[in-house]
Amino acid sequence: MILCNLGCRSKGSGLIIATVTIDNIAADVVIDTGASASFLPREGTILRETRTKLTKTKTDTRIADNGQLDCTHLVHCEVRVWAGSVRKCQVNFLIINKSSHILGYDALFGNDAIKQLGIDITAKHDILVARIQGYTIGQEDTIEKYRRHLGVVAKFKEASPPSSPLDHILRLYDGVFSETAEGVMKTQPMQIQLTNDTLPKARLRRYAVEEIAEIDRQVNSMLERRIIEPSISQYSSTCHLVPKKNGQQRLVINFIPLNRIATKDHYPLPQIADILAHLAGAKIFCALDCTEGFWQIPVASLDRPKTAFVTPQGLFQFRRCPFGFTNSPAVFQRAMNEIFHEGLYKRCVIYIDDILVYGKTEEEVIVNLEWVLRKCDEFNVKLKLSKCEFLKTSVKFLGYQIGQGGILPLKDKVPTWLSSHPATVKEAQAFLGFINYYARFIEDFSEKTLPLRKAIRATEFQWTSECMEAKKALLDDLESATAQVIHQREFTLQC
Repeated sequence: MILCNLGCRSKGSGLIIATVTIDNIAADVVIDTGASASFLPREGTILRETRTKLTKTKTDTRIADNGQLDCTHLVHCEVRVWAGSVRKCQVNFLIINKSSHILGYDALFGNDAIKQLGIDITAKHDILVARIQGYTIGQEDTIEKYRRHLGVVAKFKEASPPSSPLDHILRLYDGVFSETAEGVMKTQPMQIQLTNDTLPKARLRRYAVEEIAEIDRQVNSMLERRIIEPSISQYSSTCHLVPKKNGQQRLVINFIPLNRIATKDHYPLPQIADILAHLAGAKIFCALDCTEGFWQIPVASLDRPKTAFVTPQGLFQFRRCPFGFTNSPAVFQRAMNEIFHEGLYKRCVIYIDDILVYGKTEEEVIVNLEWVLRKCDEFNVKLKLSKCEFLKTSVKFLGYQIGQGGILPLKDKVPTWLSSHPATVKEAQAFLGFINYYARFIEDFSEKTLPLRKAIRATEFQWTSECMEAKKALLDDLESATAQVIHQREFTLQC
């Protein structure tokens, strides 16, 4: 088999990226029509999490410049992708030895996987998109970020001299980057105060056989990584699996009973309008993503039993700040503000686990980035390199495309909403909440959303043709929205 262009594209060319599930693990994959086979990195997330048995192979695997790849094994995996419904197939992946990423991603789909899934590559607004029967599953992204990922992730330890100030900084702070949350931040543990002594106690619910296997896999992974631990708590909450659009299932703990009696932490989250106002005049950006967010915050030992949850395997409790608990966002924001307080709104802005470093020149941003990474290193804040972007004139942040003093709404969710048909009040409210976030970009917004609001308020919910027309008109306006200028301290959001 021949791999035609792994890591061999020219500067400025694009990669088509999609999110799928490989053996029940969420994966960001490169869709490569020039590759005759599909590939997984030997030290990547998929093989580390699944521990699937590998099969030896003598396949001769080469890249476009006739260089040979070190592939001695292959693995058979189930691939699932959301395209209006879950589609799945079995794919043979060749394993690239001594590699943790492929161009900064978890896997690469060659023509074998592309044909099995029925993926078509077309152009839309000068951007390549991947579709299955008209449903968009991925799109083109710049290679500049991922070219750098190869050098940082796979070759940080090599002795070759850095070629730029950015390379030097990334090599200097290579320990800050991790694809999983290793250890915890150097910050105060989260405490859980209760308003009364009513103990949430949950009975074990019934699960399907395949659900038990998936819960067991996820619990074992969290135990191994010391996210959770066995418990003998008097408290307990239930857990269940929630399907994601990429076919993966997420383990969710029902903390609603605990949230009702927890003393609320009212530490404020930043106003998005204030954050955007401080970006007026900024021309260069670095977008940083904290690895696995809340799991970097420790839970106080005495309060861990309050986070206990029941599974078919037993009773467990969180060692680290759990998702779904009412105070988790406030606790995380406080920790980030305390760590980076000297540079907030000067060098960077932070919204929970998203950090945006900014400046008017590349030199200024390099200085600010070095300061942020130094703080991360000092307080053991881990960043997910595969989701970071460096020295960009335009970045995605808080649902907007930000750059050159202006903002645009992100339009990647428009195709999903176009094909949706809300059947319940909750689904209609979800769409209204989505479109309301971008109200400033839609003229006569209140008038255009009136049919939706009437349907939601009606005694009996009914999604009428008038609602469909209103939804389409709103999404068309969003799709054709033009950039709006950010005015310092004058920026307002209508939401």
